[in-house]
Amino acid sequence: MRCKMILLALLIRTQHEMKIAICVKVAFTFIAMFIFANGTATSASAQVLTRCGASAGYAWFFNGTYVPEDQSGWEEDGISGGQILLLRDGDQLDVIYTDSVGTRSARSDGGEVIYLGDGGNSRFISVLIIYLSTATTEHYLFNVDNSGEGEVLFSTMRPAGLVQKASLLRAACSSP
Repeated sequence: MRCKMILLALLIRTQHEMKIAICVKVAFTFIAMFIFANGTATSASAQVLTRCGASAGYAWFFNGTYVPEDQSGWEEDGISGGQILLLRDGDQLDVIYTDSVGTRSARSDGGEVIYLGDGGNSRFISVLIIYLSTATTEHYLFNVDNSGEGEVLFSTMRPAGLVQKASLLRAACSSP
């Protein structure tokens, strides 16, 4: 039921918003295709550290315009066709992600990407992304070996947008 409400919300966007969304989606799809095909970003020094696939976990959906009070609460969540790339370009990190909206870069979407460190354990890479325009935060905790094999757990706190939710998802990662 919640998915139907979300789809309905997406369908009632104005034509102008849809045209912009399509243009952005096409642009990022081409960028992502280049990155996925070549394993590197457009910068000569950028390196793909790991590539993660479909994710699964849980989300709390808050009561709001598209989620009635009796539909709010915990629900299984995930991105079955999703993909996450962790990139490093010098001392800068970026997260390229694919979901139902398309493929995009956290930095290109206006996110401030902050490397939080590894907690003294070289298998871990902790990354916080803050989107000030929507008060959204994403926290990625990569647990990967030197080849990029492992997993990522990531949380999203989204108080703005069509559907307000908080989620914790997990995805398996492989070498790039």
